[in-house]
Amino acid sequence: MTGNPITLKDITANPKNIEFTEIENASLPQALNHKDAAVVPLAFALPAGLSADKQLLVEGKDSDYYNVLAVKAEMKHHPRVQKIYKS
Repeated sequence: MTGNPITLKDITANPKNIEFTEIENASLPQALNHKDAAVVPLAFALPAGLSADKQLLVEGKDSDYYNVLAVKAEMKHHPRVQKIYKS
C-alpha cells in the first residue's frame, strides 16, 4: 500500500448514518462477536474461517480493494446490513 492509510477522518459523507469503528485488520474477524458487520480483507477473512459461503458481498477478484462483508448469521437480513449490502 502506498500513501497514507485511510482513516475515519477521510469519510466526507455518510448519508445512511452508518456508525464506523476503526479496528486493526487482524482483529476484524473477531470483531464480529461485538459488531453487526465488518469489512474484512481477504488475507484475514480466510484464515478466520470467513469463507465464500459465509459472506454477504465479495468484491471482484480484479479489484484493488478485494474485501469481504461478513456479519453474524442472525444479522444477515437486518435492515442496517441490507443497506450496506445494497449500496
